[in-house]
Amino acid sequence: VSIPTGSLQMGSMHRDDEQPIHRVNINAFKMSEAKVNWAQYQPCVDAGVCPNASDQAWGKGERPGINVSYNDLTENYNPWLNKQTEDKTFRLPQGQAQFEIFLGNSINCSQARYGYASDECGKQKSTDPVKSFPSNAFGLYDMHGNVCELTQDCWNGSYSGAPSNGSAWTSGDCSKRVLRGGSWSNYPDGLRSANRYFSSAVVRNSFNGFRLVQAL
Repeated sequence: VSIPTGSLQMGSMHRDDEQPIHRVNINAFKMSEAKVNWAQYQPCVDAGVCPNASDQAWGKGERPGINVSYNDLTENYNPWLNKQTEDKTFRLPQGQAQFEIFLGNSINCSQARYGYASDECGKQKSTDPVKSFPSNAFGLYDMHGNVCELTQDCWNGSYSGAPSNGSAWTSGDCSKRVLRGGSWSNYPDGLRSANRYFSSAVVRNSFNGFRLVQAL
């Protein structure tokens, strides 16, 4: 999906690590309309390049790829994928360039997969297939819920010193990488556009997935 040049307000007053609120300018780029699913990730495993990953017995196919670490993606999957598509280069998105919700100031179970921790949307301990819920105004699906999205950004405890040009934040604690969007397990608060998590670059779990971007 083509994302035009523009700017957005990043952060909120909700938590200390979401401050200070600041303006971020972004250049045009393309982003995958949905999180990368098993059908797109499994060929790398079958090729002997990516480590085998568990689907938690939830099924593969159109469900988002899980149990894949940041290092698995940057050291194995992305280089492998870019060799298959020599005219295109894919990478993880920057955590500073994630988008606002476009779902209003609240969310419900018809808009995203979440709520296992609170039993809000039924006690479903699993992901849904990608694109199970409506897209946002850009045509991007599942920007909230299902699985958290890994980004390039190193973890910092606040936005002090954050880039304002949409580039990846490559300083800070780079053993941890920023996650955005929330997962199938989160309370609604965890799906807010301003919410930030982090994960060790080597951790593999069922909460985290990813989508890719392509520079124009």
